[in-house]
Amino acid sequence: MVAGGAPRWLGKGYGNATARTHGSCVFGARLTLDPTLTLGQIEAVLMDVQRLVEDMAAG
Repeated sequence: MVAGGAPRWLGKGYGNATARTHGSCVFGARLTLDPTLTLGQIEAVLMDVQRLVEDMAAG
């Protein structure tokens, strides 16, 4: 997925067969943060992720 242009922190979700079996789809995200980031910079990253999730939910 990342090679196809997805963000490097994008995680894995259930496959189509699992979603059909359970009637739902679950996904996760992996965040890799540089240990030198300040709390303000980490907050900015998390706010970006929040906007992305809200856009997906509105979708």
